[in-house]
Amino acid sequence: MVKLRGGEYVSLTKVEMAIGKVPTIENCCLCASATAEYTVALICPNTKKMAVSFFQLIHYWKTIR
Repeated sequence: MVKLRGGEYVSLTKVEMAIGKVPTIENCCLCASATAEYTVALICPNTKKMAVSFFQLIHYWKTIR
């Protein structure tokens, strides 16, 4: 847990676990500093799942037109 400059406490592990549940994300790492106002997430996408999701979205858009 880290306390940000504005006094807000952030549980890095909790946020990383929540982000990691997104199917198109392979891995993530949250970075924070006590002198910063916000956290930074480094995200590694799962490109295969992203491609599938993209083509499903394109197909959906074509069907609603």
